[in-house]
Amino acid sequence: MRLIRHSALALLVALGAASTHAQDLGAASNYNLYVLNNAWQQGADAEGGVAVRGNLNVGNWGFTTGWNGGGKLVVGGDLTNQGHSVHPDGVFAGGNVHYDQTLTSTGGVQANGNVFIGGGQPGSVTHGGTFGYTGTEAFPTSTGFSSSPIDFWATNAHLLSESASLATLGGTNITMGGYLNLDASGGGLKVFNITKDAFESTSFFNFNTAGTNSTVLVNVSGDDIHVPNATYLYDWVSYPDSDKFSHVLFNFADATKLTIDAMGGSVLAPKATLDMNYGVVYGNVVVGELGTQADPSVGQFNQKDRFGNSVLFKKNNVPEPSTLALAALGLVGFIARRRK
Repeated sequence: MRLIRHSALALLVALGAASTHAQDLGAASNYNLYVLNNAWQQGADAEGGVAVRGNLNVGNWGFTTGWNGGGKLVVGGDLTNQGHSVHPDGVFAGGNVHYDQTLTSTGGVQANGNVFIGGGQPGSVTHGGTFGYTGTEAFPTSTGFSSSPIDFWATNAHLLSESASLATLGGTNITMGGYLNLDASGGGLKVFNITKDAFESTSFFNFNTAGTNSTVLVNVSGDDIHVPNATYLYDWVSYPDSDKFSHVLFNFADATKLTIDAMGGSVLAPKATLDMNYGVVYGNVVVGELGTQADPSVGQFNQKDRFGNSVLFKKNNVPEPSTLALAALGLVGFIARRRK
């Protein structure tokens, strides 16, 4: 009987460990772009929602969010925008909002600081400080404080922990780059661990054996990483046009600087400063900082492919710990009955 108890404990521990690796981006999974700290963006756009825990500073090229598929713009600090922007599902700022030009938001604007809008159709405005508007449109305004749609501190802690945890998973080790055809068949989670040098010398990642029941995790080691131009994940052609993208996650757990020209698949790099040099990413993007004050990022973040399929990351379907525990106890009971 002691052997059975020990076997049960070992099984519960093993199953519990498996359940912690569900590849879950938490609250960030709902946003095309999530930044753990500050963001400086010179132009381009995000199809879906954007969340920035710190300040978001947008240059005079503008930064359009939520134009394809909706999404909210959530900023924990100050939102400063010198160009035209569209936010179909609303704007929230924990600090001030300053728009030199126009703002269009059917979901309205909520800010706990001062608000200035140069024009446009903000829908409605709730502000905790002063309010200024130089346009001609009429819309309701009110004073008051609003709560953030995101618990940034809890989400940041989860993302840092998740990235570090995923990086410890064993899998297929890749030390040579090139044109990589990687076997992701059989369903479940497939882990590939690749070095910085091999990653930067890779022209293509092909997971053409992956089915909808497969989840692909690529752990990339290194602290300063440049994603090669056109590093896409293909099914059969050199353009992202399959929802299989939504089952692929690149994890840059130790990266402090990440440069992307073009990429397919979601990105988890919670410690990295991302530089998008007129680049594009298909999937979720989670980074520590976006651009710098001296060198703002210019990039596009897509949450859909050209056929309208969502490419936002979908975690591997792992049973909940309670379900695993019940299964383990049932197995132990079966073993005990067989011994009797």
